[in-house]
Amino acid sequence: HFKKVESSDIWLIYEFANDAKTRAMSFETSEISRQQHQKWFEKILISTDEYIFLAALEECSPYIGFVKVNRNGMIGISVAKEFRGYGLGSNLITSFLRFLREELSNIDFRIIIALIKNENDASIRTFEKAGFKFKSLDIYKGETCLRYEIEL
Repeated sequence: HFKKVESSDIWLIYEFANDAKTRAMSFETSEISRQQHQKWFEKILISTDEYIFLAALEECSPYIGFVKVNRNGMIGISVAKEFRGYGLGSNLITSFLRFLREELSNIDFRIIIALIKNENDASIRTFEKAGFKFKSLDIYKGETCLRYEIEL
């Protein structure tokens, strides 16, 4: 189940995004201040360039993480620390891709791109299990990374 974030989700997203492991595997590794997050989140709520969805196993169950995708088809996921290690990441991605195909008819991209740090073995395995294929090395935010893609 996916729910587009709304203003009341601000600190839940903050908690997911500021998790130590999430920060370490992010392209911006420093801790996010509450003020930075609030400013960013307010922009996201009105943005037509990036969409963030909370993910739950069922409609009324706790959120297991979030998925974001921008207007260029670049995807990012974060699984809450208490749900890691159960293989949920690839199912989250697969379900989100199905959600994009079925529910978001206004998207204008057909290729979904995942940029992954070279040392992020867990994300590499997760995206490969979800059907993404390695395409090339890429540079993102000044860092060499792996580019994975899947056709929507």
